[in-house]
Amino acid sequence: PEPEPEELALVVATPAWITGQCYMLSACLTAGNGSVLLEGSPVSPQPTRFAQVIERHRVTIFKAGSTFLRQVMADARAVEELGRCDLSSLRAASFCAEPVSPTVHAFASEHICRHYVKSYWSTEHGSIVFSRPFAEGGAPPTDARCTPVPWLEARVMAAAPDDESGTLQESAPGERGEIVLL
Repeated sequence: PEPEPEELALVVATPAWITGQCYMLSACLTAGNGSVLLEGSPVSPQPTRFAQVIERHRVTIFKAGSTFLRQVMADARAVEELGRCDLSSLRAASFCAEPVSPTVHAFASEHICRHYVKSYWSTEHGSIVFSRPFAEGGAPPTDARCTPVPWLEARVMAAAPDDESGTLQESAPGERGEIVLL
């Protein structure tokens, strides 16, 4: 029999959305991890359906947007039921794509996973590449906008103003250009 994957992710997304494509499918397949594909609403018929799935399958990685968590926070029944769910299997969690208020971040860190990382627009600009790994037992950063993984070097490059060949050179601090991964 095949060994069980070490990590199991639950991403509140549809495979048709970039978060579903990147994190639910591609990232898990590339890393050899498992992914729980949740059919239907993560908050119906119970407002904590997503948490029950985490508990039942011992999910280790969770990704859900700020909008989703605001919906959960607004439902008093969901907040109460969430306290009865065992989410101790979660090692890390991350927001998707949108700005995160301090209130939502605090709620997520207190009620879902203490390592809930902000990743505003990281889905679209490549958080899979521009991220920071963390050691087992260590705390991940609270904000994913950081430096590339250790084996990549990133530079902002732009064509020299007087160079018509299109040759790129490293941009000056604050200057716009193309992100080049080396």
